[in-house]
Amino acid sequence: MENTHTDSHELSTGFYVASFLILLLILAVFGDLFVFILGTIGAIVAYAAYFTSKSAAEDHH
Repeated sequence: MENTHTDSHELSTGFYVASFLILLLILAVFGDLFVFILGTIGAIVAYAAYFTSKSAAEDHH
């Protein structure tokens, strides 16, 4: 039996920027000002935490 292992390739930085902007656009269109402000703060914290943990795992300081 052959064991096939597929390496997962990382998504480009442009994809993360585009997904962040699309998320902000969705918040702006469907939410009121309060939801937009809280959602923007939450999205910034989530994306910053992801990139901080990613850079720490790769030993990029």
